[in-house]
Amino acid sequence: MYLTALTLTNFRNYRAVALPLAQGLTIFTGPNGAGKSNILEAIHCLATGRSYRARSEAELRSFAPDPARPYTRVAGDVTARENTTTLEVIWAAEQDQDAGFSKRIRIGGAPRRASSLLQHLHVVLFTPHDIALVDGSPSTRRRYLDYLLSRIDPNYLRALQGYEHVMAERNALLRALREGTTRDQRQLEAWNRELTALGAPVIALRAAYTAHVAEPLAACYASLTGKSGELDSQGAAESRQDAERGPRSTGLSLRYESTVPLPPTPPCDELRINALLQTWQADIQAAFAATLAEHTPRERAQAVTVVGPHRDDLAFLRGDHPLAAYGSRGEQRLAALTLKLTEIALLHAESGEWPVILLDDFLSELDAQRRQHVLASLAPNVQAFATTSDLQQFSQDIVAAAHVLHVGNDTVSGAQ
Repeated sequence: MYLTALTLTNFRNYRAVALPLAQGLTIFTGPNGAGKSNILEAIHCLATGRSYRARSEAELRSFAPDPARPYTRVAGDVTARENTTTLEVIWAAEQDQDAGFSKRIRIGGAPRRASSLLQHLHVVLFTPHDIALVDGSPSTRRRYLDYLLSRIDPNYLRALQGYEHVMAERNALLRALREGTTRDQRQLEAWNRELTALGAPVIALRAAYTAHVAEPLAACYASLTGKSGELDSQGAAESRQDAERGPRSTGLSLRYESTVPLPPTPPCDELRINALLQTWQADIQAAFAATLAEHTPRERAQAVTVVGPHRDDLAFLRGDHPLAAYGSRGEQRLAALTLKLTEIALLHAESGEWPVILLDDFLSELDAQRRQHVLASLAPNVQAFATTSDLQQFSQDIVAAAHVLHVGNDTVSGAQ
């Protein structure tokens, strides 16, 4: 899976840019603020329909748009399994300035939902903010799981969207019950059945993922830290400062922390709801229903659903110690890196296609040895895009083999 072309119209600082793209590593270099990250942001928009940086989609519009083209557009040609498809994301200003932008998605020229993009272009994004996957809020980790699993199994996304809709309706009913505007308990029972039916596959695939990646995650972390679990000099110093918090194992593991008691996870060779997982999912649904019934008094008092996948979390552990609470910044950074590297291998194993890798100023967070490790771990035919203001972050061999593009003055040009 790779992009052969990228076109930007009135996107961020680019009025009109058309880039032919090659396989392998492409390095965008230029001064800070030149617009290097904007290119990776555009690729991410093609894969997901949304930005990973903007607080509002209005921020994506150029400050000086081409008046002949009153819209913002990102388009790209994606080749996978010898077929090429054109993806487009178009933002157009509404007549009413307060209404913001309308967004349209086209795949092969035909209108589609934004969620359809997930099945056409897989990207794995690395940024310096990835550490939030370890030390950030549970919602950050839930979003990560949802995005990853939605690309692997479209049924997961449908179940998740249905769950969120039913939960909103159920919460509205809980508020009505608390306020006394309705007393129909049968409505709550009906919503409970819907909620557990849709929530069970979400929980099942999240927990199955956690078990599925246990071995590759541990192996990847060991390769980054060395067999002895050694960290880089910064991480080692941070670990010494945290030594009073107690001893740590050198291994990394994940634990899915569910608000619903889970039966043991069955072995699974793929992350899709197959016959084996369907039986397990039925057990989860029964446990979910029992847990809801147990918390009904509390939910009616608070007028909100207090258990379910929307309250679950993913814990990073080194030994028995959660890294969010006890890990140094070095350990947390390496754990996030390990998760992303494992994601690449997982997407390839599940789809048969290597995802496109986006390295947005990420390598600057690593020492030279680990920068080399990350780049060397990519398969030769993987397409990767990296941004840097300093080419010396890369070895001479990597620069010689890469496609180097210079970004400046709102344009992109090839290396001389």
